[in-house]
Amino acid sequence: MKGHERPLTFLKYNRDGDLLFSCAKDHNPTVWFADNGERLGTYRGHNGAVWCCDVTRDSGRLITGSADQTAKLWDVQTGQQLFTFNFDSPTRS
Repeated sequence: MKGHERPLTFLKYNRDGDLLFSCAKDHNPTVWFADNGERLGTYRGHNGAVWCCDVTRDSGRLITGSADQTAKLWDVQTGQQLFTFNFDSPTRS
């Protein structure tokens, strides 16, 4: 897999094992086809390293935690940012 510009911090497969979500210090969580490593999309909106993520059972939503003191909820298919949770410190799982 090529696509991140900084080191990876976290990897997460969806329940079916066909999608792989990656987090990195480049601020941009990314989703890949697990079988061939093809990049499906990038979720842009964080202003710090992304430390963690999780995906819903139906693979419809992704949540990411970042050093920018936010957690963001995303629509997996469209890449649309749905909500931002603000915290007083970096967000990690």
